[in-house]
Amino acid sequence: MALRASRSNDHAPEFRRVAISAFASWFASGGYGHSVLPNQFLRGYFGGHDLGDMSTMLEEVLRACGMQETQLGELVAGILKVGEKWGLEMSRYGDRVLRRIREQPSCPGHVMQIFVHTSVVDAVVYGAVPLGRPLARGVPVSAWLARQCPLNGQVRILLHPDLFLHSERGLVHVFTHSGSPLYGPVQRQRMLQDLDALIAQPFSEPAACERARIGLGFCDDIDSTCGPGESTSGQEGSMSESV
Repeated sequence: MALRASRSNDHAPEFRRVAISAFASWFASGGYGHSVLPNQFLRGYFGGHDLGDMSTMLEEVLRACGMQETQLGELVAGILKVGEKWGLEMSRYGDRVLRRIREQPSCPGHVMQIFVHTSVVDAVVYGAVPLGRPLARGVPVSAWLARQCPLNGQVRILLHPDLFLHSERGLVHVFTHSGSPLYGPVQRQRMLQDLDALIAQPFSEPAACERARIGLGFCDDIDSTCGPGESTSGQEGSMSESV
């Protein structure tokens, strides 16, 4: 609520720590006068030129999980190598430990679909104008979306860990798709296996796993989340697309 009331745009550091930008649907113009996502699906889109070295974000996440500094550089270097192996756009990630040979990505364009249940969508999503300032009538977002036919506009999604990490509750569903025929579900599964092989060893002990869960904000008390636990058979309240 404080973030929304501050009217910060989506380039503000306090926004980027807790939220992401998205379009209300695949075909939404988002205020740009034409459908943006299909035009960017094949080649990708990057609007964070002021982010600097994105490898620092990997380091921050791993530090939050309790990773020791002595292990950090080698692990981040391994993650970057996996990304390049599978053709992802890695030019914004600075080198760690080893100097990489930069190659043209074969799978630069991806889209993420996020479905949020109606029981919690108004708590974590709000309508926004380009660059992220809250839309005048974008709250509650469920009412704003219901007034549209077809769906249009942009939203901002607060990534509450109790929703996004409690996947078994079914309140949030996330799907990813690539614009490249070289990267489908099989390739994604193999990439995740490569990442798992890197990350599993440092977190093989139960105590290390627990530190990581706490560091990421994972809440084991399901009843304390920001919305009621409802059946996954209910209606999904919002479909958002993020390149």
